[in-house]
Amino acid sequence: MAADELLNPPRTAYTPDALIACQRVLGTLVKRVGAYGPQLVVVGGLVPTLLIPRVESDSFTGESHAGTNDVDVVLDLGIPASGDEQFYTILERVLTEGDFTQVLRDDGKSRSVWQWIRKVNDISIAVEFLAERTPLPVQESNVKPSVGRLAIDQRSQPGDTVGALRIRGAHLAYSDAVRKTLEVELLDNGGMATVDVWTANLLPFIALKAFAVRQREKDKDAADLIWLLNNWSGGPAGAATDALRSAVRTDDDVTDALTLLRSDFESPERNGCYGYARFQLGKNADPRSDAWIRRCRDAHGTIEAFLKTWHEQFAIDL
Repeated sequence: MAADELLNPPRTAYTPDALIACQRVLGTLVKRVGAYGPQLVVVGGLVPTLLIPRVESDSFTGESHAGTNDVDVVLDLGIPASGDEQFYTILERVLTEGDFTQVLRDDGKSRSVWQWIRKVNDISIAVEFLAERTPLPVQESNVKPSVGRLAIDQRSQPGDTVGALRIRGAHLAYSDAVRKTLEVELLDNGGMATVDVWTANLLPFIALKAFAVRQREKDKDAADLIWLLNNWSGGPAGAATDALRSAVRTDDDVTDALTLLRSDFESPERNGCYGYARFQLGKNADPRSDAWIRRCRDAHGTIEAFLKTWHEQFAIDL
């Protein structure tokens, strides 16, 4: 659960201070795992501000991204497949020695292995570890595969304190990731530092958000998606052109995700458009108001423009 403990936080729950805190947490984690930094690939609400650090005044919305209250990270399955335990050993130490605490599960007794909390200036920042839904096949080898350590929020080996929640499409993030540079103040009086972080590229982000819009009711998923497409260079059409350069463009998960995207934004009355309007205006806003209708139309038009260019150019490229 997000740091503010709301399943569907409103826009007012996100602040510039929380975004800065998230960047500090991310930068500190990456710095402390050292050479394994590239194995932590950012997904979720931090991605828009990493891919588009600032918004020009003539952008679609004319406003900055809402930010985020959590740090969602995909763990690269290439590490456990190789049987390299050192990565998990270091990650566990970074968390347990760095004042990160495990989130209490719903049973009120046990602790999650994929959700952690770090306090930054009285702001609770959630760190969530994710992994591909389908485990990698176990191959005969002299080295015991550690893929089992990426459990569905449960310890799969004695003594494990870190795991991951399996989600569909996580592999897209580390198959098409880009390096970005952060200037951040490290936690625990670490000073200012330049840190290279890896983030999901445009198309993996779109696909993962499409799955999220379909699978859960969190209005920010739709808002993140619409903001990024409209503020991309060239708008939604430009985003489609750039997304078609992705190494995962023909992946089955991408195909399915875009099908879901079309369905959930097919008309201004669909749930994806309503989620965008609700995040922008508040859950008590009148769906008959001009402001609500305009935002629903904006969301529908944005996705329609993206998919139109995608399908036209995809057919030409084939």
